[in-house]
Amino acid sequence: MPGPFRPVSTAAPADPEFNAVPCPSAAACIVVGSAKAPDGRTVPLAERWNGRVWRVETTQAPPGGGSLQSVSCVSAEACSAVGSARTGPHPGQMPPLAESWHGGGWIPHAAAVRGAAADLADVSGTAPAFCMALGGRLHPDGSSATLMERWDGRRWTQLATPAGRDMASVSCTAATSCVAVGSDPAGDFGVWSQAWDGSAWRIQANGDASTGELADAVSCPSPGACTVVGSGYFYDLSPTAERWDGAHWRIEDAVEPSDADTDGDGLVAVSCVSATARVAVGSYRDVELADDNSETLAEKWDGSAWAILPVPRFTRTEGTFSDISCTSASSCMAVGETDDQRAAAGRTESWPLAERWNGRAWTVLAIRT
Repeated sequence: MPGPFRPVSTAAPADPEFNAVPCPSAAACIVVGSAKAPDGRTVPLAERWNGRVWRVETTQAPPGGGSLQSVSCVSAEACSAVGSARTGPHPGQMPPLAESWHGGGWIPHAAAVRGAAADLADVSGTAPAFCMALGGRLHPDGSSATLMERWDGRRWTQLATPAGRDMASVSCTAATSCVAVGSDPAGDFGVWSQAWDGSAWRIQANGDASTGELADAVSCPSPGACTVVGSGYFYDLSPTAERWDGAHWRIEDAVEPSDADTDGDGLVAVSCVSATARVAVGSYRDVELADDNSETLAEKWDGSAWAILPVPRFTRTEGTFSDISCTSASSCMAVGETDDQRAAAGRTESWPLAERWNGRAWTVLAIRT
């Protein structure tokens, strides 16, 4: 574990960035990301939503700084967050970062890989004593490999994974049931999946279902029902979605906004309350904005097709979503960033964004900074 860790002040964060948000209940969400410390380091950031306002929490920062990329909460009092740390000036001195929340503060933990250029980018937990984290490790020869680690309530353990694929996201429904998705960079860039059965990661039967798609995120409300979202890779960079029915991946037609220019469009996160209650978010290039600036994108599965959910437009500049968490079909929290508030803020080119869905409309929430 990089150390010694030091608490990060709860003073107003500079250059805050929101990366991920889980909501164990409609009135309890936590968002993680990064911010700039007074000494210029990038340090982990965490803020908590209590149903009314966001409040900055004290996190633990490695001596060289770090950031949190993903967080999973099984309750308001039990969360695990992962990311990357910096222990020195060289790329090889960037080990994974892991911290847990138990209601009284954030506690750092040692990831299984030490002294390596590696990070953890996604985490999914089902109990305080079980989380699965996914990331990547950079070898000295420049090659990379998937990094998978399991939390048992006491320590992180590195797990073996099938080689040859870039895995992007993981979703667990039990300690014996997880699905990880990614793409095949050496082949046709189709969605590729692996399954955890409690003892080992294995290539999922019929897990290579498509061509020309980049998988960004997966959400599984039950072992036999998962949804993966991403973007097209060949020709048309448009939103994509696929559904796992327990035996096969089925391609679904995600919706391309009418004012999109099909360049840099896609879905990056999805939250599934059930097989029929699913909301995904991302962004697209809006031809109606200056310089084709990015606009937030939200889509909902209505039981038979994906449909676009109208979101507030940031017409002066742009906005993007990075993650979403839903507790029901009518209660979701999405986070990302916008530089629409740049003039008012006066401190940064981008600004964290949080929006709440109540089943009828999205509302932009004030951020505590």
